Amino acid sequence: MGLDIYHFKVSLNPETEYDYLEVEFFPKEAFEKYGFDEYITESPLLGEDEKCVSHTKVGYQRKGMLLEFYKEFTNDTVYLERYDFERLSRYVDDSFSTADRSNIQENFIDSYENGKSFLYISW
Repeated sequence: MGLDIYHFKVSLNPETEYDYLEVEFFPKEAFEKYGFDEYITESPLLGEDEKCVSHTKVGYQRKGMLLEFYKEFTNDTVYLERYDFERLSRYVDDSFSTADRSNIQENFIDSYENGKSFLYISW
């Protein structure tokens, strides 16, 4: 068990059999506002009974976040808005690694694409 922060973009061409996230993790606005239903499919690992959203990985952060991060964000949650991507930078622990701040900037904030990007955070 540890912190995992992913930046994914919905995609009709996932790169691996792991590039699927169950529909139940997504808020309703992912489908109503952003049209993510276009990306609903079956996961090759979970089978036809489990509907998933296919995606590709853009960024990953494993650790290096301040304790306040865990109060601000929720475990096993998808975030869709640019604002949420930008909030990540507030909680980078600079004493941990200088590379973490640039990773968040480059692979999360700068590469955000409205209507396609989403954060998945778990610990």
